[in-house]
Amino acid sequence: MKKLSKRIRTALKTLNKYPENADEYVDYLNYIDNLLEQMEGIEEELDICEEIYELIEMYQIPCPPEDVAALKVSPIMHCTAAD
Repeated sequence: MKKLSKRIRTALKTLNKYPENADEYVDYLNYIDNLLEQMEGIEEELDICEEIYELIEMYQIPCPPEDVAALKVSPIMHCTAAD
């Protein structure tokens, strides 16, 4: 979950920085294209994390509360709150 959160935080940080010149604008658009290509993989990782935490709850396996809470909140909201 931490790896996924870090990945989302990095993307949000990059997307929140607006390009100031033509070169940065091209890089920004390329980053968006690359990110869109990765979205399916990111969603799959999130689904896997959710399934793991469901199993953890089902079998009452001890888990850090902050990790469980992170999944109960929107992953993007969790990532922006961590900054």
